[in-house]
Amino acid sequence: MHSLSLSLVYIATLALLSVAPANLVIQTADAHAAIIGARGLNNIQGRALGVDPNLPRNGETVVPFQQDSAIMKDNEIAAGGSPCGRTLQRGNIAIEPAMNALLQEFGAFPLVAPGQPMTLVLHQVNADGAGPYTCQISASASGRDFVNIPVLTNVPGVNGISAATGKTAHNMVVQIPEGVQCTGGPNKNACLVRCRNPVVGAGTFGGCV
Repeated sequence: MHSLSLSLVYIATLALLSVAPANLVIQTADAHAAIIGARGLNNIQGRALGVDPNLPRNGETVVPFQQDSAIMKDNEIAAGGSPCGRTLQRGNIAIEPAMNALLQEFGAFPLVAPGQPMTLVLHQVNADGAGPYTCQISASASGRDFVNIPVLTNVPGVNGISAATGKTAHNMVVQIPEGVQCTGGPNKNACLVRCRNPVVGAGTFGGCV
C-alpha cells in the first residue's frame, strides 16, 4: 500500500468469506475464539476474516458458537493452506476475495495511523480461546510477509487457557509499526494483522483483520 498524505494506513479487516466449504481437514476440531471487532479512525467497523456477524455469542458448543473461529495450524499453512487459517463453517480462508467482500459491505477499510495503537475485540468462546495472543502485520496483505508487532493490552490466560473468561469479549490493543507501507488489497493500500493464541492440537486460534 502507498502512504497517505495524512500518514494513515488501511487495515484490511475482512468480511464474511464466501468460499466453498472444502478442505476441512478436521471437521470436528474445536475452535474457540473470534475477532469480532476492529474500529478505525474513519469509524469503519471491521471484523476478522471468516467471522459471521449473525452467529450467537452466548454459548460454548461447537454448533453454533465455534463455527466461525479461525483455526491456524502451522503445518496446514506450510502445506499451502491460508495464512489466516480456516473455519468450520466456511473452510479455507481466501484473503483476496474476503477483502473484496468487505469493501462491498462497508465501503472502506478501517483506517489507522502508523505508530499508533489499534483496538481489536476478541470474543473468547470457551477455555482454550484465551491468551496471551501474539500478533503480526503483513504489509502486502498477502499473509506471506508477517512480522511481529507489540500487543499492548492482551487477553488473559495461561498458554491459551482460561476457564474463567469463556463467553467473554476482550479488548486487545496492538501497536501499528512506525513507517509501515501497506501495499495490499484492491486499492493497493491495505495491511493485514494476524493474532493467534498459543494453543496447539485443535488450534491455534485467533484471526486476521
